[in-house]
Amino acid sequence: MTLFRFALLVHLISASVVMGIVFFSLVFSVSKPLDEVKLKAISFIRKFGLYAMGLAVISGIYMAYRHWDELNSSPIFWVKIALVGLDYFIAVRLINAKVGSGLSGDLNSTRGLTVLTWGSFIAFIAIFTIGRIYL
Repeated sequence: MTLFRFALLVHLISASVVMGIVFFSLVFSVSKPLDEVKLKAISFIRKFGLYAMGLAVISGIYMAYRHWDELNSSPIFWVKIALVGLDYFIAVRLINAKVGSGLSGDLNSTRGLTVLTWGSFIAFIAIFTIGRIYL
């Protein structure tokens, strides 16, 4: 197995793990009532998502480096990169902050969590789909 194929395998497995975590977060944030038990579950599982997304980014950087001549001028590639940045902002900055505030006792802070989780889910589906175009 070449290094590129190994990076691709890591990238796909990591992206699949992140997709599962985003889906898990979505299911828990949609189900009512959104109580402390569900917030703790979301918080716990999302920690793995950060590591998986880190692996996806590192392997993605390697693969992009190997095919930079093709990707540099591709608007679809840059849309994917922008969506990764947007999803990071939504998932790490907004969703994790709302979950953390909810766990500290402010359950009113979880308003909008479902909408943000849907946004993260849709962004990641788009990222996954765009990535599939290049396989």
